[in-house]
Amino acid sequence: MLLHICRFVLICATFSAVAFAADASPVRNAVSPSRQSTSGPDLQSLTKRAGYIFQGMVTSIAPNSGKGPDGAATISITFRVTQGLRGVRDGETFSIHEWAGLWNGVERYKPGEHVLLFLYPQSRLGLTSTVGGALGRFASDKSGNIIVSQPQSSLLRGAGLQPSADGKLRLTTQRFFQILQKQAEK
Repeated sequence: MLLHICRFVLICATFSAVAFAADASPVRNAVSPSRQSTSGPDLQSLTKRAGYIFQGMVTSIAPNSGKGPDGAATISITFRVTQGLRGVRDGETFSIHEWAGLWNGVERYKPGEHVLLFLYPQSRLGLTSTVGGALGRFASDKSGNIIVSQPQSSLLRGAGLQPSADGKLRLTTQRFFQILQKQAEK
């Protein structure tokens, strides 16, 4: 029993160290100093750090019956991609694997949920998560419109957009991708 507890603590410490190192990596500051903002990340940095960018619907969620390569429990999430921008194609069924510890008793995704995601490239263990945490996960309605929360709206500063009364922006996918493209050209 003590061996299992020690193993769990070691795994948690390893994931924390990896997450801290990834957050402190030079890639985080890849934007020139004149373009950096003291108020946090922008859409350009989110895009640069993402290995996968797509809009899709969650089709299934399953805890993996076995453990991951390092002994950590993982969760598989499968999406039907409606619009792939990076790393996936339109119409593709795409599965990701997250460390189960990210879920901490709360559902991160629900079957039938529509999202637009910026995901890190897969780690050597085959795991990924959203770039910038909640900032890299946008809600999407059934019509395909992107719903930008108040915290995420800071990513779109300078795009001349005004939130609705509830503090959220609603953009067509086409408009969101236009903004994304303009940010990438900077």
